[in-house]
This record gives sequence, C-alpha cells and structure tokens, in this order.
Amino acid sequence: MEFCVLDEVIRHWEREQSELGAPLPSRERRLALAWHLRQRDSARARVLLDSLRAENAGASGEADLLLQAWLDLLEAEMVLFQQLNLDRAQQLAQQQALPVFEQAGEAIGCCEAWMCLARIALVRGQLSQNLACLHEAGAAATRAGDAERAQVADLWARLSATYADPVAGRQRGAPDDAELALMSPGVAVWAHELRGTLAAQASDYGRAAAERMSAMQLGQLTGQIGRAVVASLNAADALNSLNEHELALQWMERGLALVRQHGLPLSMGHGLAQMGDTLRRLGRLEPARLCLQEAFQVLRPLAPGRSLSITLKYWADLKLDLDELAEVEPTLQELLALAASQGYPDLRIHACRALAQLYSRQGRVAEALQQAQLALDGARQTGHMLRQIESLRVLADLHRQHGLPGPAGEAPDQAALQLLEQALALARSIEGYLVPGELLEALAEQHRQRGDLEQAYQLVRQAAAARLQIQSDAANKRLLALQVLHQTERAQAEAEHLRQLAQEQLQRAEMRAQTQAQLMQQEKLASLGRLVAGMAHELNTPIGNCLMAASTWQERTLQLATLAQARSMKRSDLDRYLSDAEASADLLLRGLQRAAGLVQQFKQLARDPAGEQPQRFALQPLCQLLLAGFRDPAEQAGVALLLEAPAAPLEWCGQPAALQQVLQQLLDNGLTHAFVGRKQGRLCLRLCVEDAGAALCLQVEDDGVGIAPEHQGRVFDPFFSTRFGQGGSGLGLHIAHHLATAVLGGRLSLDSTPGRGSRFELRLPCVLGG
Repeated sequence: MEFCVLDEVIRHWEREQSELGAPLPSRERRLALAWHLRQRDSARARVLLDSLRAENAGASGEADLLLQAWLDLLEAEMVLFQQLNLDRAQQLAQQQALPVFEQAGEAIGCCEAWMCLARIALVRGQLSQNLACLHEAGAAATRAGDAERAQVADLWARLSATYADPVAGRQRGAPDDAELALMSPGVAVWAHELRGTLAAQASDYGRAAAERMSAMQLGQLTGQIGRAVVASLNAADALNSLNEHELALQWMERGLALVRQHGLPLSMGHGLAQMGDTLRRLGRLEPARLCLQEAFQVLRPLAPGRSLSITLKYWADLKLDLDELAEVEPTLQELLALAASQGYPDLRIHACRALAQLYSRQGRVAEALQQAQLALDGARQTGHMLRQIESLRVLADLHRQHGLPGPAGEAPDQAALQLLEQALALARSIEGYLVPGELLEALAEQHRQRGDLEQAYQLVRQAAAARLQIQSDAANKRLLALQVLHQTERAQAEAEHLRQLAQEQLQRAEMRAQTQAQLMQQEKLASLGRLVAGMAHELNTPIGNCLMAASTWQERTLQLATLAQARSMKRSDLDRYLSDAEASADLLLRGLQRAAGLVQQFKQLARDPAGEQPQRFALQPLCQLLLAGFRDPAEQAGVALLLEAPAAPLEWCGQPAALQQVLQQLLDNGLTHAFVGRKQGRLCLRLCVEDAGAALCLQVEDDGVGIAPEHQGRVFDPFFSTRFGQGGSGLGLHIAHHLATAVLGGRLSLDSTPGRGSRFELRLPCVLGG
C-alpha cells in the first residue's frame, strides 16, 4: 500500500473500474482505491468499504484476516475524520487492526495504525502520546523499508515537538531546499509545514505563509485533505500576523471550502474560530462573536485539544475588545490549565499577557505586572520576538497608566520609555517585519511628555512612513500568495510530465501566462504607490515652507494692526513689517512654484505606459524625483543615493512612464538585494550620451555584494528571486526588461562581480539635445 498517490492515479484506477465489460479489479486494487479516497471522497470510499466487507464476510484465511484489518483501519480513519468518534476510531485501530498487523508481521499496516492513533492523540490534546505513537510508526516504517512513511513520521514528530519546545525545534531545523527537492510530493507536504512553523516561530511570517501555501497545494494533490486544510488555516494565521487580514480571509475560505466539500468537523471548528479572530481584527466584533460561538458548539463536545485552546484564546481577546470583562478571567484560567496539560508555551504566553491587560483595567496592578512579566519571560525563553514585543508594550502601558517605577527605581515615564525602546529594537531586528506605527507613536508620546519634541517629531514621521509602507506593500503581500501558487503548479506540472500528459502541460502554460499577467499588473500598482510616496515626501518641504511663511506673515500683520490701533506704530515698525512681508512673499512664491513643478512632473510620470504616446521631456527632473522616492529607505539602510548627469540639461523623446518604471525597478532591486548583510553602501543613477548623440545610456550601479555567476543568466526571468517573502517578488527585473525592450525599444544588460557590486545598463536610441 503506497503512502499516497496523485490524483491522476486515482482517476486511472476509477476509469478501470467504470469500463464496460472489464473484469472487476482485484480486492487489493479496490482496497487501495478506497484507502486513497478516504479523505478525497468519503462517500465513494464507504461504498467500496461496505462491498469489500460483504465479500470478506466469514472468510478466515490469513489474507482475509489482513484484508479485514485494513478495512477496520480504513473505517477508523473515516470515523475519525468525518464523525470525530474518537473512542470508536481508537477501538478499531488499536484493538482490532493493530494486533492483526503485528501478528502477521505487516509492518506497513502497523505504521498506518500508529499514525491513526497519533492523530487521535493530537485531537485529544495528548502531545506526549502523539509523539510516542509517531515513534512507533517510524520504527514500523523502517522495518518495512518504506522511506516515505519513515520520513513523514519523523517530520510529523518534529512538527509536534516544536510546538512544545520552540527553541529545540529551531535547533533541529527543517529540510533545506536540496533535501526538499528529493522528496516525493506526499512527504514534501510535511516538510513545507515544518518549515512554515519554524519560520512563524522566528517571526518570519512572509516565509511562513509561503511554505504553508505550498503545503496546502501539495496536500490537495496527494489526497491529504486534512493536512491541506490545516496548512491553509495556518497560512491565514501567518498573514494575520502581517496585518494582511483580507488576504487571510481568502485563504481561510479556501480551507473552509475544502472542509465543506469533504465534511471535516474538527477543521470546521478550527476554521470558524480563526475566521472569528480575523473578523475581530477587522473591527467586526458581532460577526466575530457568532463565528466563535459556532466554533465552541463544534469543539466543546470533543476532547480538549489545541483547537479548543486556540478558540479560548480568541474568545478572551474578543471579550476584551467588547469590554465584557466578566467572562475573560475564567476563559483565560481555562486556557492556562489546558496549555499546561498539553504542553503549549505559546498559548500560556498569550494567556498571561491577556490577564495582564484584564487586571490593568480592573485596577489589580500588582497582579497585572506579575502576569505581564510572566508573558515576557516565556516569550524570551521560547525566542519568539513578536511575543516579546507585545509583552514589552503591555509592560510599558502598565508603567505609564499606573505610575509604576522601574525595577531599578526609574521614574514611570522613564521605565515605559526603556521598555518601548526595547520593543522597537526587537521589531527592527526581525527581517521583513514592518514596525507598527502604533509602537512608534507610543514612543513619540513618551518623548513628548519628557519634553524631547525633536525626537517625538522624528518618531511621528517614522510612524507615518510605516503606515505608508504597509499600504504600498499590500500588493507585494498578495504577490506572495500568487507566487507560491505558481511554484506549486509548476511542481504539479512536472509530475504530470513524467506521465507524458501533453494536454495538461498546455493547460499549465496557459495558467502561468494568466498568473504572470495578473502579477505584472499588481507590480505596476506597487510601483505607482512608491512613486506617490516619493512625491508626498518631496512636496512636504515646499508646502511646509509656505505654511511657515504664511503663518509668520499673518503674525506680523496682526502685530502691526495692534500697533496701528493703539496709535503707537513707529516708522521702524513699518519698515520691519515691509521687510518681513517681502521675505515671506518671496518664500511663498518659491515654495508654490516648486510644488507646482513637482505636481506637473508627477502628472507626466504617473501614467500607465501601455498605449502611451511618445513625448519630449527632461531627464534630470525625472531622475531626481525617482531618487527622492527612495531617500527614506536608503537612509535606513545606510545607502548613499547619487545622481551623475551632464551639466547641460538632457531631453529624450519616448514614453516617460515606461522609463520611470524601468529605473524604479532597478533602484528598488538594488536596495532590496545589493546590500544584504552590509551596513552601508552606494547606489548611483548615471546618465550619459553615447555614439555622437544617437544613443542614451542610463546606468544603475551599486558597490554591494554582487550577483552569483549561476544567477546572472536568470535575473530577468519571471518568478526568479533569491529573496521570496523578504522583499523580492521575482517579477521586478522581468518587468523592467520587458518595458526596456518591448516598449522603449532599447536594451537592458547586467555586469556584476560577486563582492564588488553590480551595474545594470539601459541603452536607448534617439537622444534629443536640451
């Protein structure tokens, strides 16, 4: 019995059974079909199961007893998945099937029986029993020489263990890309889920979502529907941690659609709970209440497993948001008891932090401080940085709201400031994590109260920039899901290619083209968002100067009017007023002219290059505006932005929006990839005229880490990136190359030396002198 088979194999077996005049397949083939349909199509599996039981009734040979044991185990799996009758499932697997397998030396049957018992233990919340069953399953698979099942038992055990001890789980790690490439699709499901869980525990939520999306796709492909549903819901949880709640709802709906299609009540309870929490995060509190109440109706009759614990966590959070505090403490105390009995530190940390927030509202300050410190200690022990940030913010709120001194006698405002600065340092250390604007604003408020207005102003600016970055990165987060879909579809197509199914290959190519077109459009929208951010940054200075000049002029006018009314105005007062008025008018005029010029440039650039008519425009202002849009992220990365251009103005006839997008992608690529692991660098945009004025040459050059030789030939390929989930979409350079060649009629090339930097060169025809 294979561990799992692909959908195409199932279709082939069912065609064999449905052909007119064909002999009835063997019992072994029908058993295998029923076994691999148990999650895909439980009704069809039940028909096959019942017919095999009827045929085998009363038989007593060794083969008949083994068939009976497999049918008992098949029924145990179906009772577990579709009915959640844990006692019946355990009786069938442990008391009826397993003894027969052991007596007959059927090691694969023993392995599957132990895996079924491991699932039952997990639903009951018995983590240690789950690990013991998986140990037995791995030993049986090794005896049978079944590498697939042995790998799955090991990966599943590592996945379970990392929830109990995240630090040890990260030390053990997960399969790398080379190991993953050698795994079958059925085993790779578990490898992707383990990689995603470890990424989430390290607060790398973009990578966690990507890995879990891969696990979902492969789970569906190999008939592991329960695992696919769990992976989908876990991917949604990672997206929630990225504050991408609408996209999280989409992935929850994918999982719940599978649940409804295949009838999986435990997953329905888990999915409803997660849907409720996401609705709460979106501020839809009453729909969130209904979802969580439905989840409790499903989960309360069952053994108290992790799904119930997570639902209790979500329920307490909702009650805190609703300010319905009476139920919060009993809920959290129940959660603490379950977390202790099940061995899940993440749930204990959350319960302690929520209790601290509750006690703070109730005025139980000492208890609140104790619970917040317990949450912080637990987060530090498990190495979970996001939980540490949340706990530090709760502690800071306690010191600020209740006037608590620090541990070394610091004043309350100083203690709160130190805690928030620790939280900010942790947030900035998480790769790919956007520092929340709320944290920066809380720090700004502390500095304001201490009289440090300059630092408060800088933090408020950073908070505004963080919110703007979150908005502009929304498209990239959606790209992440679609990129993973593309990758898994490509893996599926490769499996189909082994069976030489040319028609399915054609369908995959069409799907890839559609996905690529959609992603390219989203990348263009993200590019426009970054341009808007740069434009806003540039407008801020002239408009701010105008506001200052106008307010000064108004103040001087009121002062002069007061002196005139009091008949005490002197000639010197009038002279001073006229001098100030002239300076203010000059500053207003220059500021408004600068703002008007920027708006005119923006109107010229913010166009879709598709179908744009060629026009004559100045190149230096375009490049200056582009660099301005990258000023803040470049300063944060320690990168100096330079523009090298001829002293005489240059004009070019072509599509300005297309040229702007090409250069923006090249600059963005440089900031994302060129300075990884470096604290400073140099990124230069260079303009020059070549071939006696017949060609324009634009170069984007950095002194960063360079590009590995094996990657240089692929940098313009679609979906190629070395930093998926960390700022790289795999489409930026592909779009730049497409626009440079197909729209602008030029040539884009790369010259790179590892360790010494890279230079992208864009050569365009038809330069016009300015």
